[in-house]
Amino acid sequence: MAGQRISRPAQWAISIVSAGISGLLGLFLTKVIDRLGVLDGPAIWLADWLTANIDGADLSVAAGFSLSLLAYLVVLWLVWSRGKALPPASAGPAASKAPASLEDAESTLRTRALALADILRGRIELANDALEPLDETKLAKWEGKSARQRLFAIDRLERIDAGGLGHNLAHKLELSIALAKELNNIARDVAKGKAKGSPAQRVGAYRHCAVKLYRQLAEIAGIDTDWRASKARLAPASRDVSLPEALAYAATGRWGERLIDTCTKGEDWQGGDVWQEARQKARDSAITIWGKPSPNSTYEPIPATFWTMHQPEWFSLLRGEAHTEAATADGANGRYIDLMASRAEFEREWPHDRAE
Repeated sequence: MAGQRISRPAQWAISIVSAGISGLLGLFLTKVIDRLGVLDGPAIWLADWLTANIDGADLSVAAGFSLSLLAYLVVLWLVWSRGKALPPASAGPAASKAPASLEDAESTLRTRALALADILRGRIELANDALEPLDETKLAKWEGKSARQRLFAIDRLERIDAGGLGHNLAHKLELSIALAKELNNIARDVAKGKAKGSPAQRVGAYRHCAVKLYRQLAEIAGIDTDWRASKARLAPASRDVSLPEALAYAATGRWGERLIDTCTKGEDWQGGDVWQEARQKARDSAITIWGKPSPNSTYEPIPATFWTMHQPEWFSLLRGEAHTEAATADGANGRYIDLMASRAEFEREWPHDRAE
């Protein structure tokens, strides 16, 4: 118990309970002292001195409850001197500083992968500029920059708790860390002049490893795996379309339609399929779905793991209001309303072989 602190609710609980125990202790001491008669002599002397009628029983009551009160005060001092105030409600539990839950671990990994992919893309561009077209001056310049730049921030990946991730993401994280270590080893050898081969081979080895690492980070972050893609693709998805309309687009290849209207058309309708396809893609973090926990709350991205045991409620999609429901017996907790999606993400995931 050394060094431990007592929370404020525990302090009050101990204080209240010990007050009752102290009262019972005082009553017990009163009976014991009175039965033993140890205060009869002092009671007679005190009565003579005060010229009042005081017997041993009176003094026993005073002594017994005085001792119990003293004991109670000692307990209070011990309890309240070791107390600690509760953190503010907005601060959350201390455990929130680390990604303890599945949702926190996956969200942290994807955020870091997105940032690291952006950094890595710039380094790949520098190496590529020296190789295409091949230029000895640019190769020497790249090696000089490589010797001065910081190593890739592999620690940001290593601090992720892989135990809090799904199997697929945990595997991608493992591959990313291995590639990041390989990339840093190449950079160290170049900086120390230990790298083998011609300048073009050294730069090529760095670019090859960096491109492989970029692909892994891009898959984790849910962005284009081609490092040559526009930087705009690295931007977070925009919440700009209702989920029913997005599903109607995924089913037909046309924007601006209501999902319920697509049911009545005599075409090869795909609405029932994309309903569950979208749920799976949201679970895999390939797309983002937003929702409100309550009518008066703001939109928030729904964690990918939520879709393991929940799904968009089908009839609410047809009505155009879109809320979630439990998909399994264990999915009773949690509900989101007014579901929305990203038009760009749906166009990327359903590029439209179905479009007319």
